[in-house]
Amino acid sequence: MDTRVLVEKALNLRAGDAHILRNAGGLATSDVLRSLAVSVHLLEVNQIVLIGHTGCGMMTFEDDELRARIREKMGGAVRVPEIGAFGDVETSVREQIRHVRTCPWIPDTVSVRGFVYDLKTGRLAEVSFERAKRGRPRGRKPRLPGRG
Repeated sequence: MDTRVLVEKALNLRAGDAHILRNAGGLATSDVLRSLAVSVHLLEVNQIVLIGHTGCGMMTFEDDELRARIREKMGGAVRVPEIGAFGDVETSVREQIRHVRTCPWIPDTVSVRGFVYDLKTGRLAEVSFERAKRGRPRGRKPRLPGRG
């Protein structure tokens, strides 16, 4: 989520109420899944909330564009990681819900929900997972360990 958003304030949380993980695009990358597994298995977290936001910068480019820019500035031999750009925030949140729900490290008993935070209004809109199987975000999806 955008670093300008104070998540604790937006969600009316106090320090210690939530384990908040942020990355560009709110993607459920292998490192995020690893961190969630730690929270679930060591801290007994039983609910995971994924939040994307309107106007996300990850919707403003294509993965190949950014890879080319990085290689141009850093040299063609540099290995560029998966970027994960997408075209629609709701579709991306649905895809991230699917990544978390299908992760072998996260038990089925853990609640996984997704929302889109509207930067203009400050409102959260829940994203239905049932529609998660339709469509795919633009760009390349993050690879999960052991899933090719």
